[in-house]
Amino acid sequence: MLRAGIAVLTSPAPLLSRGGHSQGWDAGAEKLGAFFGRVLLAIDYAPGFEARAARADPVVRYGAFIADTMARYRASHPLRAEQPELWALLQAEERRLRKDRPSEWAAGVAFGREATRASSAP
Repeated sequence: MLRAGIAVLTSPAPLLSRGGHSQGWDAGAEKLGAFFGRVLLAIDYAPGFEARAARADPVVRYGAFIADTMARYRASHPLRAEQPELWALLQAEERRLRKDRPSEWAAGVAFGREATRASSAP
C-alpha cells in the first residue's frame, strides 16, 4: 500500500531555498548560510549563547541576519554595486522589520552584535 503525506512548513520569518535537485537559490540564501556559520562560532565560544539562540524568536534571528548583512553592504560600495537587487531587498526588509516588528528588530540587532563579539573573540 502506497501512502503519501503532505507537510506544511510555516514560519513568521522568510524561508529561503538553498538549492536542491533542479532548484535554484533564493536571493540572499548564501549570505544567510554565512551568517549562521558565524553564529555557530559564537555557540562554540560564548557560554550560554546556544541556549539564547535556541530561545530566540525566528523573527529575531532573521532580524539579526538582516542587520548584520546590511552593515556589511553599507560598508562596501563594491557589494552594493555588484548586487543591487539584493541590496534593494535588504533595505526593504530592514524598513519592514523596523516598522512592523520594532521589538524583534531591536532584539535581532542585539543578538547579531552578541554573535559577532563572541565569534570574533580570541
